[in-house]
Amino acid sequence: MQTFLCLSWLWSIMFFNSMRLYIIASSVGSWHFHPKHRPTIWITLQNSFTTSFGSISIAALVTAMVERLKRYVLMETCQDWTALFCCCMVVGPLKLILCCFGACLDMVLKAWTKFAVICHAFTGLSFTDSGEKSYKILSRHFEGGFVTEYSSKSTLYLGAYALGISFTFITWAWVDDAVDVGSLKFYTDHSSVTQL
Repeated sequence: MQTFLCLSWLWSIMFFNSMRLYIIASSVGSWHFHPKHRPTIWITLQNSFTTSFGSISIAALVTAMVERLKRYVLMETCQDWTALFCCCMVVGPLKLILCCFGACLDMVLKAWTKFAVICHAFTGLSFTDSGEKSYKILSRHFEGGFVTEYSSKSTLYLGAYALGISFTFITWAWVDDAVDVGSLKFYTDHSSVTQL
């Protein structure tokens, strides 16, 4: 029962994630491919709940199963130190190889489902046909697409991190000045400090 609840919760999260991807891909695709006929966000939302519901659901199910399997494998730990030593010496190299294979499989399946949803948003094909078409595209242009996606995601994460840190220090300086605590020594005026 716990596995079912976890999988259904994970599926609903992945469903809304896939729906978000579908809505963004449909909006950007219509803006790029059909600049004269751009559907509104309500039409795209209506399509995601009607004609594209099955494809989005299957993509969410595949992604949820991959995530659940990954979490199940990562949660397995040995409690006994003797068993841990035997596990590391005997099964450790095999588990390391399987973890590397699993990580590659995880990346490939997530990329495939993501590009299948994007291909479905562009073409309106079923999930299997979109998956087949995206597999052909990924087999030809995997390096370029993967590098572009990863570098743009990393750039956005770095920008969000830098923006968050800068807002943190600006707020700290503002509160420090308003409360007059003086916790930022490099921020205070050095001319008012007297020499002992």
